[in-house]
Amino acid sequence: MDTTVSEANVREMIAEERKKYGLGFLPPDVAIKLVEQQTGQNLLTTLRTQMQSAVDTMLFPTFNDPKNIEGLLEKLGRELLCFLLSGRMDVAPMWAHYADNNSGFLVAFDTEHEWFQRRKDGQKTRLQKVTYFDGKVEEPLADIQAALISKTTAWEYEREWRLY
Repeated sequence: MDTTVSEANVREMIAEERKKYGLGFLPPDVAIKLVEQQTGQNLLTTLRTQMQSAVDTMLFPTFNDPKNIEGLLEKLGRELLCFLLSGRMDVAPMWAHYADNNSGFLVAFDTEHEWFQRRKDGQKTRLQKVTYFDGKVEEPLADIQAALISKTTAWEYEREWRLY
């Protein structure tokens, strides 16, 4: 919300609106002052208050509905791919957990290879080291990336890396 209602973004939106209504000649500061005179309030404060109200009355109840949460998690489970790697090959519990109770095999990867560094569209990949900590992510939707790349310290022996 802070980015959307930043002074720079608001000025850009006002510039677009001025052009749309043939008021491109009007300097942004003058346009902002006119709006503030009409409303009697600071424009940025008013926009932030209105956005927060919309979030509080529409988004929070929707996102906190158990049916919506379940639907979101199901969709993520169907559409989100995760590739997990470990920096270790010599830990017995990992062979029991991940290698079909010690009957699996090991595949070594060179994480410096281009496949781990770039996506097909040329963008840098997001191969990231998992963060281990005691506790929980209080609000997973507030920082989804942190939620996806964290585990409790009980799993620290894995030295895990993830690529989503």
